[in-house]
Amino acid sequence: MGRALSWGSVVVCLLGLLSVGCGDDDEHPVSEPSADFKRGTKAATRWDLCNVEPLSPLSMFDHFGPLVTTTPTIYSGAADCVLAAANCDEVDKCDFWFHRDDQYDQNPPCGDVPTDHCEGNVAKQCRPDGADQTLYEVSYDCSLANATCVEGVRSDGHPYADCKASEAPCAGHSTSYCDGTRAVVCDDYWDGVLSPAVYDCADAWGSTCMVVDKHVPVACEEPAGK
Repeated sequence: MGRALSWGSVVVCLLGLLSVGCGDDDEHPVSEPSADFKRGTKAATRWDLCNVEPLSPLSMFDHFGPLVTTTPTIYSGAADCVLAAANCDEVDKCDFWFHRDDQYDQNPPCGDVPTDHCEGNVAKQCRPDGADQTLYEVSYDCSLANATCVEGVRSDGHPYADCKASEAPCAGHSTSYCDGTRAVVCDDYWDGVLSPAVYDCADAWGSTCMVVDKHVPVACEEPAGK
């Protein structure tokens, strides 16, 4: 995440049991990630370091980068708060942002069943909102994350669409690893598809990447005094 990476063919397009399509990166070329994606990625690095959470693979609703755009009422302010923090105590005070309304109900309704799909390189997901779990369509242009939209069908028969990061950083590696100050997460999958995460620990007040254990293979080490 957060680094411009060259793309070859997307090898795996299977999500769940049956593949129904895959974003083609020849049709949808990607380039440098957007400023909002970079801002979200840097904030996620600090958040993960301070809250001892595993780094997340690229996905619309598991990664700060897309969330800054898809759910700005929460994550845009949270990212700004975390980036303004001088240490982990101040990062912890940013938690109040996550109690705000996600405002999914301002998006187009999906109907009674999910209709997740790709439109070009734009991933469209149906997300529940409110006590009645009404579904609303949330969209994200995967090109903003230097990614490709892929879609498939879950084992429950419902369609699925999301952004998939290039597998290039994980080529030749059987597990996550440190590349200098960067943490490269290669063994976290969503629905059986590898969508690597790449964080630069230096974005967290000059932190370094460290190997932890089999449950959290790599993480950013909290600098002294932070």
